[in-house]
Amino acid sequence: MTAGAERSVLQPYGLLIACCIAFASCARGDQAPDPAAGEALVTTMTGAEVLVATLPEQIGPALVALQPRSADDTRPPIAVTLIDQFGYTFDPPLSITRQGQPVRFRNSEDVDHHVRVAHAETHAVVVNTNLLMDESVEYIFVDPGPYTVRCDIHPAMMALILVVSHPYAAVANNDGEFRIENVPLGSYELTAWNVAGDPVVELDVEVGVDASGVGLALIAVE
Repeated sequence: MTAGAERSVLQPYGLLIACCIAFASCARGDQAPDPAAGEALVTTMTGAEVLVATLPEQIGPALVALQPRSADDTRPPIAVTLIDQFGYTFDPPLSITRQGQPVRFRNSEDVDHHVRVAHAETHAVVVNTNLLMDESVEYIFVDPGPYTVRCDIHPAMMALILVVSHPYAAVANNDGEFRIENVPLGSYELTAWNVAGDPVVELDVEVGVDASGVGLALIAVE
């Protein structure tokens, strides 16, 4: 394939399904323990429409999802998510996309690269291709969950994509801090993954009103 060419392996929109991501409500034994039931992980300081939170033990960087226990909005955004290869890295290393949203993998440097994308839990490979300079490949994710991104030519290159069926997800920084806008009050399953695709936090939580009655609180529950 010549430079500048773009290949498409888009999945049909008709295959989109609404799926819930079910996880255990406690962290793995070799990871940070859950906070006590009823403990507020954080309260907001920016108003009632923005949830600002910190993962237990300040674990980060990570991808965070608040999976609603009720029905969620599966309509995908129109914009394409871009993951670039430059400086022997994937940029950005942590990405969030919705089911049905196109993701484009591009090589922007004069070095041959490879893209292997696999579901972190099932290990099913969905993208496996070489990319020359200025080449790209596009894919639409159907199944939710974390996906690892690797370059078989340069094993140190790695990234993680989180595919969700709802808009309640965010990238946590090095201190485990994240923010999600317009989170409705209710029950959620909070899961966070590191760049290797391993779950580092798994909690049942409630999003409620904080003690001031103005902001939101993220509270761990049994």
